[in-house]
Formats: sequence, structure tokens, C-alpha cells
Amino acid sequence: MIQKFFRNAGVMAVAEMIARIKGVIVLPLLTRHLGPLDFGVWSQVSMIALLLSPLLSLGSEQGMLRILPGLPFEKQYRMFLAWMLAALGGAAIFAALLILANSPVSVVIFGDAEYKRFVVLAAASLFTTLLPNAARAWLRIQNDGNTLAAATVAQAMLGIVAVLSAIGLGAHVYGLVLLTLVGDLLLGVIFLALIVRRSGWFIPDFSILRPAVKFGLPLLPAAYAIWGLNWMDRLFLVHFQTLQDIGIYSAAYGLGYMIIQVFVNPIWALYPNSVAELHNRGDSAGVDRLLHTISYGILILSVPAIAGLWALCEPIMTVVAGPAFRSGALVMPVVALAYLFHMLASFGDVAVGLTYRQHLATASIVVAVIANGSLNFLLVPSFGIMGAAFATLGAFFVQLVFSTLMAARSGPFWRSFNELYRISAAAAIMALAIRVLDQSTGLSDVSRLLLFIPFGAVLYGGLAVAFGAIPRPYLKSAWTWLSVQRGPTA
Repeated sequence: MIQKFFRNAGVMAVAEMIARIKGVIVLPLLTRHLGPLDFGVWSQVSMIALLLSPLLSLGSEQGMLRILPGLPFEKQYRMFLAWMLAALGGAAIFAALLILANSPVSVVIFGDAEYKRFVVLAAASLFTTLLPNAARAWLRIQNDGNTLAAATVAQAMLGIVAVLSAIGLGAHVYGLVLLTLVGDLLLGVIFLALIVRRSGWFIPDFSILRPAVKFGLPLLPAAYAIWGLNWMDRLFLVHFQTLQDIGIYSAAYGLGYMIIQVFVNPIWALYPNSVAELHNRGDSAGVDRLLHTISYGILILSVPAIAGLWALCEPIMTVVAGPAFRSGALVMPVVALAYLFHMLASFGDVAVGLTYRQHLATASIVVAVIANGSLNFLLVPSFGIMGAAFATLGAFFVQLVFSTLMAARSGPFWRSFNELYRISAAAAIMALAIRVLDQSTGLSDVSRLLLFIPFGAVLYGGLAVAFGAIPRPYLKSAWTWLSVQRGPTA
């Protein structure tokens, strides 16, 4: 089971890493082309679309994903068409409201009414976000992993093309956002056209809407709680700091979160379904083994990555984003650690769900949002972007503590932390060694990264094995997985 899990996770990791090329390429291009101020505007436009997206269909997308699997194809397709039309109607309503209220929305989101034309672009982005997501939802319902992977990569590549085109044309932030929206719209239309061409057209079955909304509506508070955890800090920063500060913070935040995207998300993606399958079979030993193997697999990769990010945050920030963003360097490791706490809390959320106490998972998010708002209110006015970063860290730590306590009382959960201590010790020694060597040399930023990243990886690997942070069974599983990926030798 575990070997199969890691084999599937490896395939997903490859797809995810290809998709993350967009971030690696686009972020440094954007930061250098736009500068901190316009990059802050760019990030705020995204925030508006993410704020309103859950309301477009009142959470019915989750209901559709829950209800449609297993139904006859024609019935699935007719219901999907009905859901998509309803979601487009919701997008039209909220887009009209945004356009009508563009001045007050601009003041709240950007701190100034002069950015109201960007609110109009955000209204258009509701459609460009919905269409690709609708196509991806249909592919998930059909379990069409190959096409879904191709769609993921295509979306990332088209995003790169849009940014390169805008930079080549000398477009400023408004033109850049516009070109990106056009690219996303084109992609969404192409995806849906291919789906319709492949499946034909049937009369939509709107009977799906009521049960889908009934299922998804209770999930809206959790969706907005997650939005608050991810974006509330920007609302405080825009009123206590400047858009330039938001630009620096958003770039550092994105780089810090990239650690979780690369090292954690691919491994985590298959865990909830896999552990539920074992739990439903009554295989408690399998649940325990999978829980500890996956969680330690995440820690073995992410903890040293975060420690290395702390040790080399300044050269990484300067090389990737540019010298103008250097002041946000320390935000990266703080945000990365915060999201590691969040992902570890998700293990607890799954555990309570196995015992049908999923309301506790929602409660953990709500508790985290309250902590986030309180900490932002206390820290941002005095400490600016670092205050926002530590507010995020504190909120996710509160979520982790709450989820851990609830999971320990409700279902299968962690019973041993020995590997965590050993992993942390190996990562800490590696990070301190890099710091000491870094301060004793006068190398350029690029040379520091080229030298100390491989040095840190080798040092951590040796320490992890020496300390027993990577138990032999895990090494054996990893070797087996690598052998499968290489395939038979001649």
C-alpha cells in the first residue's frame, strides 16, 4: 500500500513540479519588471477573485464532486452542464456588483480609489478563474488523470507565455493583468470546447443544483476561513503599510509557500483517500503505518528545506526577486514554517473526519482565523510585514495545537515523535553550519547559492542517516520507489 502510494505520489510530484516552473520563472520576471509597488497591485487583484470565487456557486462545486461520481455518464454530463451554467450566472452577478461598487472596493483592497479600474479586471477574472476550474472539475469526476495532468501543465505554460508577452510588449501592471486574464480565458474556453466536442451536448439537468448547494453551503465558512488565513494579512498591510510593502511581502510569501508546494503537496494529495480506505477496511495497523510514514516523509523533506531557507534567505530573495525585495527575506522561512504547521494540522483534520467528527476540522480553521486576525491587529501596526508573517505563523500553530488535541481524542493519530526530534536536530546543525560558513566568506549571492545549497543537502543527508532521522525501512521504501521509477534495466 505504502509503495503504491509513493509511486502514485511520485507521478503527481512530477506533474506538480512541472507546473511550479511557472512560479519559478514568472515570479522573478514579475518582480523585476513591475517592482514592489506594481507587484503589490498585481497580488491584490488576485485576492479579489479568490475572495468571491466560493460564492459563485455557493459551494456547489464540492457537492457536485461528491454526488456525480458513480452515476451514468450521460446523467453526470447533463448535471455538470447545469452546474456550469449556474456558476457562470453567479459569476455574472458578482462581476456586475464589483463593477458598480468599484470605488469603495478599490479603497478597501488597494487603500485608494485610484485603482478602481483594477477592480473591473478583477470582475473579469471571476470568469477566467471559473472556466478552467470547471473543466478540471469534470476531469476529476471522470478520473481522467492524464488529461488533468496535461491541463495543469498547459495552464502553467500559458501563464508563462502571457507574462513573457506582456514584458516583451513593455506592458505595465494593468496590461500585464489584462494579458494574463486573456490567456486564462482562452485556456478555459479551449478546455470546455474539447469536453463538449468529446462528449456532445445534452439538455442540462438542473436537479443537481439543490443537493449540490445543500452539500456545499455548510463548507463556505471553512472556505472563507481558509481565505482569511491566506489573505487577511494583506488587508491589514494595505491600511497600516503601503502597496510597496505588500509587493515585497507577497513575493516573499510566494517563495516561502513554494517550499510546501514542492515538498509537501504532492505527498499529501493522496493521503486522505488512502487512509480512509484503510480505515474503512478496519486495518488500524495500516492506518498507523501510513500516517507515520507519510507525515515523516513530509518532515524529512520540508524541515531541512525550511532550515536552509532561513540560512540563505537573503541571497535567495535577491537572486530570485531582485535587490528591491531583499527586505522581505526573513518572511520566507517564517511563512514556510507556518504552512508546514498548517499541513501537519491537516493530518488531525483527516483523523477527526474518519470518526465523523468533521465539524472539529472546521472549528480548527475558525480558531486559526480568530488568532490570525487578532495577531495581525497586534503585530502589523508595529512590525509591518514581519508582523504579518509571524501572525500567519502563530495562527497556523494554534490550528496545529487544536487539531492535534482533537485528533488525539477522536481517532488514529501520532504516537511517536522521535524522528521529528532527529530531523530537527540534523536540519538545525546544517542551517547553522551554512550560516557560519556564509558569514566567513565574501562570495556573491549567486556563488553562495551554488556552493551552500549542495553542501547543505549533503550535510543534512549524512546527519539524518547518522542520527537515525531516516529509519532503514523508509530508506528501503524510497529505494524501491526509485527502482520502480527507473524501470527494468537492460
